[in-house]
Amino acid sequence: MDRDLYAVLGVPSTATEREIRHAFHELARKYHPDVAVGDPGAARKFIEASEAAQTLLDPGRRAEYDRYRTPRAPAATAPPAPPPWTAPAWTPPPQTAPRPAPKTRHHPAQYRAFRVAVAIFLSAGGVLGAIGLILAPPRHVATQDQAPAANGTVLWKATGYRMDDGWGINLAGSGRRVQIFPGTSADLEVDSGYLSAGGHITFLPPGTPPSYQACFTALLLATSQAEPLDAIMPGLNADLCSSGSTGDIAYVHVTGKTISSLTMNITIWHDI
Repeated sequence: MDRDLYAVLGVPSTATEREIRHAFHELARKYHPDVAVGDPGAARKFIEASEAAQTLLDPGRRAEYDRYRTPRAPAATAPPAPPPWTAPAWTPPPQTAPRPAPKTRHHPAQYRAFRVAVAIFLSAGGVLGAIGLILAPPRHVATQDQAPAANGTVLWKATGYRMDDGWGINLAGSGRRVQIFPGTSADLEVDSGYLSAGGHITFLPPGTPPSYQACFTALLLATSQAEPLDAIMPGLNADLCSSGSTGDIAYVHVTGKTISSLTMNITIWHDI
């Protein structure tokens, strides 16, 4: 019998994305092969939790899993056969008085003209409404305080940069790796396949050339959401933008990925 992915992570089937991610982080810290040294079953449990999280954190794959996970109702039994049909006795229909013909309403010419004018007005309103939607300015308009600089100063840039679980960097530094101990933090961290930010993190829209301006705009839109993300599990060739605790901005392109490390091309701009 196939294992239940919700039971693997220890969450109910109604769990939110945040609850699923938190449950996976807890299991990863407990059963990661580098942590549970000497436990022969730890690696298997870590892989099961990783596979369960990957399925349940993908909305499409989770919906398909839920559809096949719900047991189907048993087929209903056939109803008993109805008794044989017997023709009823014929009775003549009752005599009714003929229905009078409907009266024809005669509207004066002024009333007909008024109806035509209302129809034309409503049609014009629909057209003007559509034009208004087309010409309306976008909702997210940068204010004077939010307007970014024309460009950011590149603080640091690297290709093929690898970070293992439990390591990070500070965006204001020069790319030196920082080991994450309890009570410490970094602006960009790798933890159980997740990339965590000291500020916010978001995907760069597909086809958008990476630049300071593009990342600034993507992070500004992400910050305006109800629950902006501070951690993402990126796939191979994913493009992301991240902000640090001091405001500096990083662009990350994932070129390699394992269960315990990420390899990336990274550019860090000073947010001037």
